[in-house]
Amino acid sequence: MQNPVLPVVIALLLLDAAMSAGFEIGEDAKTKQIAEAIIQAYSLEADYWRNPERYDSWQKLYDHYRLGFSAEIAEQLTEFTRTQDGDMATWTPYQVRIIEHDEDSALAWFPTPEDFTHGPWALRPFMMVRLRREQNRWVIHWAADQDTLPEQP
Repeated sequence: MQNPVLPVVIALLLLDAAMSAGFEIGEDAKTKQIAEAIIQAYSLEADYWRNPERYDSWQKLYDHYRLGFSAEIAEQLTEFTRTQDGDMATWTPYQVRIIEHDEDSALAWFPTPEDFTHGPWALRPFMMVRLRREQNRWVIHWAADQDTLPEQP
């Protein structure tokens, strides 16, 4: 069984390069807000590695990941990050597509970089994420890689 945090962790990796590339969004403000929340969440690991001394406790790192992820995923990311030595497992998506959303939940996808479809990660070509609203912000509470492009409504 695949570790459920692995796709999320992987989805944060190539962030610095991807941040400058931007993202694709629909016309409405909510869609833009959701896409930006995904990009922000997936940039948190790189933020940590730029200055790990800022997060001198498990709790500080966990709180950092809670800015973009559910409690469960933030805990898994915290454990993963604290056991690594600079080995990032996530990337910032350069393109985000929102499939559907309502007031409190959203479903989106973005492509997996080719570097992550081979080698130790061996992810499928597309990453799906589900978000929900928590305290007036969007957080990712589920992520999974898949082989086929999701259908848009």
